[in-house]
Amino acid sequence: DKWLQGHQLPHFSYELQPLLQGACLSREQHHRLGKQLRREIINFLNTHHLIKDASCGGRRWKYHYLGLTMSSQYPRFQWDFRGSRASYNEHMSAKAKFLSKLAEARRHQLARAKSRECQNNAPK
Repeated sequence: DKWLQGHQLPHFSYELQPLLQGACLSREQHHRLGKQLRREIINFLNTHHLIKDASCGGRRWKYHYLGLTMSSQYPRFQWDFRGSRASYNEHMSAKAKFLSKLAEARRHQLARAKSRECQNNAPK
């Protein structure tokens, strides 16, 4: 895959397996596990320095490929709470929303880290 650069998807924690395998979850469980999944993906991307293009278009395509990889490796993964009851268009919209929230969370995390670094390096 173009976004992985020789890496494979991480082995997600045991707690995430029901979400990834398409188990029937309550809305609260799905929301909690979805947030945990985003945290684990962000940690993996940061650890391996993946999807760090200067070009937002390049990053967008790599997040798209990340979504395709997730879909192929975890075909039963429910991108949003509606799960299998969702139409194809709703499913694709949920996938795009998940990836968008992932990218946004990572962008904010990196901006906060950069801000902290600037504050720590400022003359006192």
